[in-house]
Amino acid sequence: MTKRSQKTKDSLRRALLELLVQKGIAEITVTELCLHANIHRKTFYSYYHNTMDILDELFQELISDISAIHVELLLGNFKNFEVFFQYVDNFILKNIEYYQLLSKTNQYIIFINKVDDYFSKTLLEKFDKDFKLFSSVNKYTIYFLVSGIANLYMRWIKDPNQCPISYISSTCTVMCNKLLSLKGTN
Repeated sequence: MTKRSQKTKDSLRRALLELLVQKGIAEITVTELCLHANIHRKTFYSYYHNTMDILDELFQELISDISAIHVELLLGNFKNFEVFFQYVDNFILKNIEYYQLLSKTNQYIIFINKVDDYFSKTLLEKFDKDFKLFSSVNKYTIYFLVSGIANLYMRWIKDPNQCPISYISSTCTVMCNKLLSLKGTN
């Protein structure tokens, strides 16, 4: 993708998120979006069919980036959870503008649910296949852990001035270490 194309897509994404703060996705017209982004309608249609396509693409790219970090964890490429969550912190800070805009919309919970579902599903598959943790950690523990982590980061993104992001990652590290310490108990 050319720099110009990426700049156009970024402008449309930003404009969509800004409009989503004010109204629902179904209420945003292509004309309104294009005016807000200062993009011609013809240009819009060379990339997307409708406004939902932009949101879907943004969600897919963010989840894809998140999954790349997650895959590294599953492959054992992080020495411990502390290093993993430092990578998560850096990823969030790199995309903080999108996340903060997204956090002000009614689409945010949909995105968080997609992230939650992705992590829960892949962790359960990995634990079931490789670690056989179902005898020591049940699937509801995984659901609880993943939802808790997603919620902590979600709350921090909404108000990052409440504490440093490193506080969130250290809390998540403790939670994950606690999960592993449950090994051997039901």
